[in-house]
Amino acid sequence: MRTGRREFLGQKACLGAIAGCLATFASAQTTTESATEGFFDLSTGYYFSDNYDALENPTGNTYLWRTDATLGYASETRSEQFSAEAGTTLELGEYGEDDGENGGFLNPFFQVSYDRQGYNANLETELSYRQSENRFDRKFQPQTGRDLIVDQGTRRDLRFAATLAGGNGTPTTSEATLQFRQTRYQDTTDPDLTDRDTLLFNGRLELAATRTAQLFGVLDYYDRDDIEDLKSDEIRKGVGLGINVELNPRLAFYGAARYESNALTQTVGSERVTTERHEPTLDLRLTQDMKNGNLRTRLRSRLESTGVQTDLSFGRALDLIHGSVDLTIGATRTSSGTVTPVGSIDWTRDYKTSALQVVFRSAVRTNDDDEDTVDSRLNVNYAQELTQLTGMELSLGLYSSDPLDDGGENRERADFSASLYREINEDWRIRAGYTHNYAFDRVDELIAENVFFATLDRNFTFRP
Repeated sequence: MRTGRREFLGQKACLGAIAGCLATFASAQTTTESATEGFFDLSTGYYFSDNYDALENPTGNTYLWRTDATLGYASETRSEQFSAEAGTTLELGEYGEDDGENGGFLNPFFQVSYDRQGYNANLETELSYRQSENRFDRKFQPQTGRDLIVDQGTRRDLRFAATLAGGNGTPTTSEATLQFRQTRYQDTTDPDLTDRDTLLFNGRLELAATRTAQLFGVLDYYDRDDIEDLKSDEIRKGVGLGINVELNPRLAFYGAARYESNALTQTVGSERVTTERHEPTLDLRLTQDMKNGNLRTRLRSRLESTGVQTDLSFGRALDLIHGSVDLTIGATRTSSGTVTPVGSIDWTRDYKTSALQVVFRSAVRTNDDDEDTVDSRLNVNYAQELTQLTGMELSLGLYSSDPLDDGGENRERADFSASLYREINEDWRIRAGYTHNYAFDRVDELIAENVFFATLDRNFTFRP
């Protein structure tokens, strides 16, 4: 068994540590008051696609009757919240690339969450599973450059997260977060889509030194394991101390010094070789509260598998009469000396009969191939009421991942959707629209899809 794998399995003992913490979790005041509700969402209708299988050169059209179903339940008391939902998709019809395929159930998912508030402690847990298509899937939002890959087959994601916070309302507070993510691919053709397990742990202990200053210590652990050893394994560790100070009622300072280590395990020849880096890092923030928002600046360094990256950013948040805007501009310097402009925009605008939301993100990240890339995304959503019962919705999504060094792969994805809807009554809705999907992947591979759809949507709510 290789070193990276042994260490990853050993760190799963963190689950036992969390279980021990839960055993000491303070119970909340008991109450018989509770609220429960169930729901069943159904969307069924006709879909046409000219490239259902997301091929570079499609040969046929696909005609489907598609039904999406979701069943959920939620309950709440003064001290506890529980929710669960599960669903799937049923497709029946004629597939352009496979005359023998008739359809069936696909893309099952479930999510369960449980939160509990004690006298001076809180617990939050969540368990989720989702299967999605590697082709165009609007329900799956890209988070990394690898998520932009369009391919055949399916992707299965299993995630567990737990956060335990203690000492609420006391001079000494603590918080621990554990996350485990598992990703599995099936029937794929792209060699970059490899199975992986990821374990993440964050711990924080904070002590109120004065009425306006808090001292804290942090402990971080991250472990990414490529199951088949086709990609690199990575282990990141960090420990640090910091201070949070209110310099005056409107000005706050945050400073943290950390010591980080990065162990990267790669295949060299026929062996797995581990390279380690150890570096000190800083995180300095200054925030000025204003009447209509805030003004902030941040200087941060972080250790990646390619070396230390340094970020400098300036931000401004504004509360508007009919919305809000949050703007950040800055630059990132990589270990190779490359300086890249980065930033973000969050803008919402609410009108009497319409709403507009614009979200932009651009940041330097290190991908699974240990390359520094600029990952960017732009999402625009617009909703307009045409009458009391009818409306229009438009959405645009642009995603890209561009390597900073020569030799990497550019990846791009885009989607545009326009739809009209009419409310039949409080629970029934008719919707019809058009979607265009686009992807540029690997070397000069262009994939495009046009979709037309018309659906009948129904929302049921009930009390068990």
